[in-house]
Amino acid sequence: MDLQLLFENDEKTTALFIAEEEALLTVRFSGAVEHESYKAILEKLYKAITVYKCRKIVYNLKDLTYTDMQSRTWYATNFLPRIIKTFGLVFRTAIIQSTNEDENLSVEFLTKVGSNLGFKDSIRSFKTWEEAIHWLSLKDNIPAGSKK
Repeated sequence: MDLQLLFENDEKTTALFIAEEEALLTVRFSGAVEHESYKAILEKLYKAITVYKCRKIVYNLKDLTYTDMQSRTWYATNFLPRIIKTFGLVFRTAIIQSTNEDENLSVEFLTKVGSNLGFKDSIRSFKTWEEAIHWLSLKDNIPAGSKK
């Protein structure tokens, strides 16, 4: 898989990658991510979904150590509803779990929020990149309306 960097913030706590052949976008969070950086990378993800029409997303949280409550609230009350309103529910999202248990609890909560908004069977958490990519590549997991 050929991942190309689309954006990385100056602090190197957030980055956005694309694998165009697989119609896959990856957001990487590392270390302690401040609210403005959190919002900025997700806004870039939103724009990339619009431009590249990707419907498979990986959130790589493996090296994430901290996000604040304000960021998680913004994700649940602003970002997810806007994604659904604009693009619908034709996504598959794989989350690579953080080594930080507090962050994993937050992700669990946000996954439940996403499920309640309609992403019932399209969000899964994994321990490794390989597991996440394998799940996303399964034929049954390719969202309708995506490139692949």
